[in-house]
Amino acid sequence: MAFNNSLQPGNYEPHAETSTLTAIDLRLAALVSMDRSLGADRLRRASEAELGLVRVLLTSGPQVRSERNRLFALGGTAAGVAGWIAFDSGDLQAAERYYRESIDLATEAGATDIAAYSVKMLADLRCHVGQPAVALHMVEAASSSCATGAISPRTVAALHVTEAQAHARLSDRLGQARATDSACRVLTDAEQPSGPSLNSWLTVSAVELFCGADLLRLGQPREALRRFEVLDSGAQQRYSRGTASFLIDAARAHLRNKDLEAAVSCARRAEELLETVSSIRVSRDFAALRRILSEHAGMPAI
Repeated sequence: MAFNNSLQPGNYEPHAETSTLTAIDLRLAALVSMDRSLGADRLRRASEAELGLVRVLLTSGPQVRSERNRLFALGGTAAGVAGWIAFDSGDLQAAERYYRESIDLATEAGATDIAAYSVKMLADLRCHVGQPAVALHMVEAASSSCATGAISPRTVAALHVTEAQAHARLSDRLGQARATDSACRVLTDAEQPSGPSLNSWLTVSAVELFCGADLLRLGQPREALRRFEVLDSGAQQRYSRGTASFLIDAARAHLRNKDLEAAVSCARRAEELLETVSSIRVSRDFAALRRILSEHAGMPAI
């Protein structure tokens, strides 16, 4: 699922079409990197513009089959990026539309890994809107390509993370634990990505945090907090938005344990991070947490 960053200037034939495709590839990598540092809300137009450019090129672009396949694959990535940014911006309808477009474009290119990752993101959306059974079916269907080796280990692990979330939302603790263990095993053998990609965020530490969120859904706040200890290790410090989201979950877990002081501490840390990155999705979660905290008499202001 990584971008083709090996094609740096000077390493490819100087044909105009190849140069254009390489430029799009590098721009998409930069867009993913900026999303992680700035947040999705500030990049909505940029992501849609990149996808729009690929659409135009598909109607009048390269006729050489290999280059056309590459353009379809880039379109799959561009649509996946646009879908994630729409999702994080709170536009779920647009996100679903882009994810489905990503799957179609990647499938046309034979880019199974890109298509599978977009299925994972679409399944995440289904979980988000309260349809975990549908999400589980989608992930299981996408995972059928794993046996052929057509999907990278990192994307396989990402599918397991979504599978674990779906099981948690279905109150299936055993299924959640099994899927989480599978994600960790796969990541142990996965190579580190050479540059920013849609799945380069996924590490064993990230799986631990997602497991914490799942355990909170399963009504096990103490177990969840043990997983959230990763937040104090600095392992996720590059990802302000994700860290803020998990701090919000940690605050909720502390509240369930009736530890108001720890909950407020987590909330303050999340608020500081949200001052540096724009995310409508996480900001809404934080606003909901503030409302819960405000119900506690004598709570220090956040």
